[in-house]
Amino acid sequence: MLSNIPWDLHSVSYFRRILTVTFLALCLPSPGNAQCRPDPSSPSINHSSGIPDSEAGGRQHQKAQKPPARNGADEAGVQGVFRKAMLSQQCTNGFDLDRQTGQCLDVDECRTIPEACRGDMMCVNQNGGYLCIPRTNPVYRGPYSNPYSTPYSGPYPAAAPPVSASNYPTISRPLVCRFGYQMDEGNQCVDVDECATDSHQCNPTQICINTEGGYTCSCTDGYWLLEGQCLDIDECRYGYCQQLCANVPGSYSCTCNPGFTLNEDGRSCQDVNECTTENPCVQTCVNTYGSFICRCDPGYELEDDGVHCSDMDECSFSEFLCQHECVNQPGTYFCSCPPGYILLDDNRSCQDINECEHRNHTCTPLQSCYNLQGGFKCIDPIRCEEPYLQIGDK
Repeated sequence: MLSNIPWDLHSVSYFRRILTVTFLALCLPSPGNAQCRPDPSSPSINHSSGIPDSEAGGRQHQKAQKPPARNGADEAGVQGVFRKAMLSQQCTNGFDLDRQTGQCLDVDECRTIPEACRGDMMCVNQNGGYLCIPRTNPVYRGPYSNPYSTPYSGPYPAAAPPVSASNYPTISRPLVCRFGYQMDEGNQCVDVDECATDSHQCNPTQICINTEGGYTCSCTDGYWLLEGQCLDIDECRYGYCQQLCANVPGSYSCTCNPGFTLNEDGRSCQDVNECTTENPCVQTCVNTYGSFICRCDPGYELEDDGVHCSDMDECSFSEFLCQHECVNQPGTYFCSCPPGYILLDDNRSCQDINECEHRNHTCTPLQSCYNLQGGFKCIDPIRCEEPYLQIGDK
């Protein structure tokens, strides 16, 4: 760990300058002048981002030794050696080599890459890369978040007595929440509700569903997702209704034919018994599947409206319906006979009444009753006129 190494301030300044290039050196005090040698026991560190060089490209460093004298000629010679060594090296991704100074300088991708972050995202440059964070996400930078972004160009400071590692300022890394989170007042990363803040990219036909660290775009019931668009499902095409179906955006409705009623499931239909609910017929109602029919009593016939019944004139059907006379009545008819006749059991034939036998006549005791078709005749006693003589009653 670097915290266990004694540092010389002059060596520290020089060490920083070297670090901004590529070197990691261990400064060891020695009589006369300090020497900086690569530390074989600790991994190389890319100073710009604080990431081990094994992650930043695994670059091998050259040995560097501080010059014994600090005059301008010696210093220029040392810089030339370093510059020559640097020109033979390449920088890791996110850094460009400054061939004049021999330093690897951070590339500001937020300026060099058009639309590095799209939508409602903000580009934040980092050493060796960049971040895309929501614009509502606060970004905190420590006081030493990027201390070596500018190459050192001033004169080297005078040597100072060593200081303990505990007093050396530490580099604070930026406190940035990962995508989909933002920092609250307690410096804690909490989920961003993109749906509530309207920072999502769902289409107007979609609904936004917030998730931990992001969101999903879904379709409401009655729609299905096709090529990023929510399209209406034609439920009628798939036979959702038993009888009649009407498709509407995002839904559908089922109806039934006349004579049926929609069940509670909203899809199937049930026959309506019109005879028990309405009884539209004047006389007799007969229920059928989905409808009804009206029937009339004997002696009546159904009118053209299919509901009302009218009397049937049976006597008009045939003149031979009765032997004598046909009499029509509402819903029926009867046959009648003339006076002196009686209707037989067939209710259509007439038979003469023998008034003389039934003593249904008006003849006097002195008269004789003589039956006729449909009547009778009273005959007075026979009297013979002279020169005739009566020889019998008849």
